[in-house]
Amino acid sequence: MTPYVVSFFKTMYNDIGHPRKVFQSRVVIRHARSLERAIEAAKKRLAHGHQMSPREVRAWDAEVRRVGEGERLG
Repeated sequence: MTPYVVSFFKTMYNDIGHPRKVFQSRVVIRHARSLERAIEAAKKRLAHGHQMSPREVRAWDAEVRRVGEGERLG
């Protein structure tokens, strides 16, 4: 099983309509069988930890990074 770091972002728009990504949270998943399972586990953990509905978290963008051998999880 592989560790992953999942970062969540919201897309916000400025006054003239240009989008920008705003960092919201980062979740470390230490053991996941696949990338998809890591994302789902991170969404559940984030929703539970911030007392949000899973629907709110689904609206956010996620970026996933696989953690390499010997790399520190932070």
